[in-house]
Amino acid sequence: MKKAAGKQLPGIIPAQVIADIGRAAFGVQWQPQLARALKVPDQSVRRWTNDGAPVDTLAKLRTLLTDRAEEITRMADQLDAYDVKD
Repeated sequence: MKKAAGKQLPGIIPAQVIADIGRAAFGVQWQPQLARALKVPDQSVRRWTNDGAPVDTLAKLRTLLTDRAEEITRMADQLDAYDVKD
């Protein structure tokens, strides 16, 4: 289900958005980790990198990003205990 350049298919999250979310959440090797986190086959995530993801994954992606952001914030807050000054 390739999309025409510059056009977004209805009901599809663009492939670039999926890749950006994956890299933001998991770094360079994001595809298998995103598949595990969303409980979908690796092949699905690989397909999404070409064709985009179904819009019904939106809620799961939002939850994933929110959870990862909270986890990162907690880790950053732990650094305050070391009272390191820049």
